[in-house]
Amino acid sequence: MLFLMYWELNKNISVKERLKAADMWFHITSDNLGVILVDANSAEDVSNLNNM
Repeated sequence: MLFLMYWELNKNISVKERLKAADMWFHITSDNLGVILVDANSAEDVSNLNNM
């Protein structure tokens, strides 16, 4: 199953720090949301990934 997670990014961090984090984990939308698409077997697996 595919799971789409999104969240509002912390506006207090610099653009450079956001881009560095996005390079490893997620994409940034034009309205400052972090977005990641995950292929997992269950919502529990996604939750475990999110808590790493």
